[in-house]
Amino acid sequence: YSFSHYWSAILVDNKRIITNAHVVLDSDWKSPTGYYEVCRSEKSKKIPTCFTTAKLVSYDTIADLAVLELATSPAGVKGVVLADKKELPVATSVIVYGYPSIGWTSITRTEWKIGWTDGLSYKFDGTIDHGNSGGGAFSSDGKLIGMPYAVKSDNGMIWYIIPVSRISDFLGGKTDNIEKSTIKI
Repeated sequence: YSFSHYWSAILVDNKRIITNAHVVLDSDWKSPTGYYEVCRSEKSKKIPTCFTTAKLVSYDTIADLAVLELATSPAGVKGVVLADKKELPVATSVIVYGYPSIGWTSITRTEWKIGWTDGLSYKFDGTIDHGNSGGGAFSSDGKLIGMPYAVKSDNGMIWYIIPVSRISDFLGGKTDNIEKSTIKI
């Protein structure tokens, strides 16, 4: 298998996935690249197989979120359950799933605790890598509590997570910088 770019996404419902805007936009953060190949793995140690494409529907570069529409729904798979929008306290466990470049051919799972929050993001000190952006951060009961989006240290040990409240607002069209994709392919 040969993949040109690795990134993670979350299945919201049977037709949509959400990821970070920075993973679907060009390096200038202005021009979306169009359609994307979507792959999934049945098991964490199995190489993902591509099953459909997705087109960019909308994005918000300030919130760093993007929603894509799937050409074909994945059979037998349901979208994530969003946690309550309340702010989570420090020391809450976070389980992150993603497809980082360090995992290369498999999905990875990392578990840490929230170390800080300002309402706009959570900070946790864990070892995840590029490619985890756009993946899911889940509570111990399996509900989506956020999405990894940035690392702020040279050693990759301090990560930031967009809280589910911002994700929910974006999906509901309630963030301030939403742009609709105008790609014609």
